[in-house]
Formats: sequence, C-alpha cells, structure tokens
Amino acid sequence: MKAVESSLSPKYVSGRGVEEAVREILQNAIDQKADGAEVSAPYDRETPSVLADGARPKTSTLLLGESGKDGERYIGKCGEGYKLALLVLTRERKPVKAVTDAEAWTPEFRPSETFGEESLQSGYKSLGNLINDARLAGLVDWHAIEDRTRSLRRRPHWEEPQETIDAIARQHHIDYWEGQESYVEARAEEDALMGIVEQIGDKLDVARFSCRGHTGQSELRGAAMRLKRRCDAGRHAVPLHLGDRDPSGKDMSRDIAARLELLGADDVEFRRLALSLDQIEEFGPPPNPTKLSDSRAQGYIGQFGYECWELDALDPSVISRLIDENVRMHRDEELYRDVLMRESEEKGALRDLRDGYQGPIQNWSEICENHDIYQ
Repeated sequence: MKAVESSLSPKYVSGRGVEEAVREILQNAIDQKADGAEVSAPYDRETPSVLADGARPKTSTLLLGESGKDGERYIGKCGEGYKLALLVLTRERKPVKAVTDAEAWTPEFRPSETFGEESLQSGYKSLGNLINDARLAGLVDWHAIEDRTRSLRRRPHWEEPQETIDAIARQHHIDYWEGQESYVEARAEEDALMGIVEQIGDKLDVARFSCRGHTGQSELRGAAMRLKRRCDAGRHAVPLHLGDRDPSGKDMSRDIAARLELLGADDVEFRRLALSLDQIEEFGPPPNPTKLSDSRAQGYIGQFGYECWELDALDPSVISRLIDENVRMHRDEELYRDVLMRESEEKGALRDLRDGYQGPIQNWSEICENHDIYQ
C-alpha cells in the first residue's frame, strides 16, 4: 500500500479532541455543497458517516497548503483543518477512512525516515487494486465478481458427426409452458444479476431480461405487446421484477407496471419479487448510504431513512429460490411433467438416430478421404 507522508507529529495541536475533529470534517463536507455536492451525516449502529455525494477530493489535499479553496468564495474545502482532524482522530484511536470513487485513504502514525520520528501518513490504494489483491490472496472468490462485457467468443467445433448429433440432442427443448394457463417472465434491474437469473431461468424455461436501470420505451412497448398477446389468447401473464431497495430501484417497479398498463398490457399481474423490507430483515444484506444525487432520494429518505440495500448482496441461492417459488406457483405440475416426458422421448429419438449412424461414424476418416470432403 502506498503512503502519503505529512510533516504532522502526533503531538501537534494536542489541545484538540474528537469533538473539534468531527466538527471540522462536517464543516468541510458542508463546504462541498458550494460545488453542488449533496451532504448528509447518517448515524447507524454506532458508526457515524459523513457523506458528500458528488465530492471528489484529490490526493494532493493531504498536503499542507493544498486545498479546494475557491479564489472567489474563499471557502477552504479540504484545507488545514481537514488534515488536523485526521491527525486528532488517529491520535485518539478512532478508526477513520476517506473513500472516494477511486481510492481509499487510511491515516496512521508511522516512523518517518525523513524526520526520524513518527508522523501522520495516509496509506492509500485504489479500490480496483484492493479487489485484485484480495482475489489473488484467495480472500475474494474469482467467481464473486463477473465481467459480462469482456469474454472470448468463438464458434463451436465438433470432431466427429456423432458429437454433433449428441449436441443437438442435448440442446433440444420444447416449450415447458405449452398448455399452461399462465405465462411468466423475469426482469432484473441490472446485468450483475443475470448470471443468477439465467441459470434458474433456463431450468424453469422462463424468459428473462436485464433492464439496466429504467427500461427504454421501445423495449417496454415490445414487452407490452408480447404480454397482451398472451392475455388475448386467454392466458394469465405474470411479469416478475427484481430490483434494489433504493430510490431508483423501487421506482423502476412502479414505472414498469405503469407503462405496461399505459401501453395496453393492463390485464397482467405485475409482481415485484425483491428486494423487500421483510427480505432485508430475514436475510440481513449489508446496508449502503442512500445516493443523495438520485432525484428520488428525498422522498425515499423521508419514508425509509438513509439506508438502502442492493439485491446482489443476497446469497445467489436466495435469489434463485425466490424466482423458483414464484414461478412454480403459476405452473400446473401435471402438465409440466407431461411436457418433460415428451421432451425426454424426443431426445431419445435423436440419440437413436446417432446410434443408427454408428457404422459410418466409426469409419468417418476413411469416408472423408475417399470423398475428398476436406478439400
């Protein structure tokens, strides 16, 4: 971990205490409002936090003489008082950390090679590097973080025709919802959840979609037309939605339901599966501070407080179970078993076709040579 060394001794401003240090940090956060940052000071579980959403302090502000002072307004953002506050809190053994969108700083007293005495030094490391080191050290599972935008793609290959027929047999599926009175779709707020949703969606044969925030009008109209066709055919259409418990996450569910109705799909049973307060109480995902820059934050905070929760903080098995339980309640199990049996018989027919070609397959190399297939 890199460190930014200061010339501040632990004995400096010995008359100042925790109260003055906290007041200084609060004042600096308030000063950030001059640049449009939203400021709050939530206090939960005996851990105070000072949030300045939109503020981006630089590493250089750890140096005496450097600050965000504005030449016209003379507002000393991240000036001397801010460094002294870090010094006092560290001296009083109060854990303190400054986190931006790119770095995390942790002040501590370390022996200084320059001064021969202890001085205040702020160790910092980029969050990306912290995660990378944790994965290399085995502290974070390699599969815990997924990059869905960068992957190697290539077309599939088979060595023998027998493998091709085997692949067809494995991939052969019929509509599990054939003959069912209900039609179910699943929507997730963001791509990070799709790895989980796709696995259980494949198993249940449920269509799924990543909203990536508030859904675009074109896609939502397409969904409304699709769901309306099912309703017009006498089926019960059930779109399911999974989203974060935060200002925008809650609003996305409201928005989808309202626009589906506006676009003609007014007979559907829209259901928000997660994340609810009951689920938060049951499973205990860690809270996050509400993003104050969200235009819906004020209404949310007034109703629910400063904490919000992300759905992907739940164990993947919990999310899979939520989807599984809510899909099964709309499925006729006897019809479902009949479809599975028919699918198994059709897969068997494909394997019989493979076995019928066993002779030619065993002599495939000779056949190719005789017929110049590879030329």
